[in-house]
Amino acid sequence: LKNSEIKTDTSPNLSKLYKDLSKAINSNNIQSIWELSKSITRVHFKHIEI
Repeated sequence: LKNSEIKTDTSPNLSKLYKDLSKAINSNNIQSIWELSKSITRVHFKHIEI
């Protein structure tokens, strides 16, 4: 992930998830990538007003 893609106005928890995802991608840890992607998706959907 590029730093410009990470929104600075997100919660610290989301920032940590992005950092962890970046580490998982760099180490090619498929299980962690899957779990972190699901968590990030959940956080994004919580912030969307329907």
